[in-house]
Amino acid sequence: MRKQNTILIIDGNNLAYRCKHVFSLSNQGVDVSITYGFLKVLSSYLQKFSATSVIVCWDGGIPEFRRTAVPEYKANRHLDDDPVERAEFHRQVNELHSILPMMGIVSIKAPCIEADDLMYHASVLCNGYCIIVSSDKDMFQALSDFGVDVYNPYREKLYDVEKFENEYGISIHSYIDWRALQGDSSDNIAGVPGIGEKTATKLFKEFGTLTGIMNAAIGINPNGKLSGTLAANISNFGFTRVANNVLVMALYFDRTGSRDIIIGECDSHTIADRKAAKRYLYDNNFTSLFSNFLVDISKLQAPELSIPNTTRIPIVYSCKRKPAK
Repeated sequence: MRKQNTILIIDGNNLAYRCKHVFSLSNQGVDVSITYGFLKVLSSYLQKFSATSVIVCWDGGIPEFRRTAVPEYKANRHLDDDPVERAEFHRQVNELHSILPMMGIVSIKAPCIEADDLMYHASVLCNGYCIIVSSDKDMFQALSDFGVDVYNPYREKLYDVEKFENEYGISIHSYIDWRALQGDSSDNIAGVPGIGEKTATKLFKEFGTLTGIMNAAIGINPNGKLSGTLAANISNFGFTRVANNVLVMALYFDRTGSRDIIIGECDSHTIADRKAAKRYLYDNNFTSLFSNFLVDISKLQAPELSIPNTTRIPIVYSCKRKPAK
């Protein structure tokens, strides 16, 4: 593994939900399962990957263009949530978003912007070896031979482009098209009936591209055609719906917020305030984190960007003081 200038880009909500179901802790009657669990797991990542910088991205809502393309997008989320539990989850997430900067960690959240887009955006901007920590399959599209890998915490597996392509049997460049055919039930995105991973992979191997597959289904691909139920399902689903799936599933470098928001070099803003961090841990009885975590965060640096910090780009970090212009 590369050892210098390693930037962890963490899916904040993804990790918070895992902590919610794994930890059960309170401090003087106040639930701290998520806040404690998040920092404990983060501490293990700092040591596992020898991170020099950390960026945590949070969901700020769904951008309008996704709901316009696929109105039912994520409409299945939180339908069965208990309102009290949901409010408690957001309380602890908001607390983490506020306290992470004092620990030298960039914390990003923007209205109507999803964490996936922010993570992808950050991986493009940062200069160094980026490891995206998320179990969300959408993040595989951020994989790059130029220094972006994806770590799936559930499988405890670090993917680079080669490992992904060997496991899934498709080119990383076809990944979004491949998924668009299948849809994504977790995001309430319908796919072509009868097409799962195996069938989609077979189709891409046979016809090469999404356009080639769609043309084969209607009998106009000169290299071959599909027939029977599968062809009918693809034709009936239609190119427009597949194209809308691509639009919704694709992560964007240029659709992550206001052009008036910047992330800069951050200088002292992302240098850990050791005393404040220690006080937070002490006040919440997180004393088990004192030894390793406080030492590790004191070594964190602001992420180095591949563009000048005077360039205005759509990404934001949380900080008590205003970022340097």
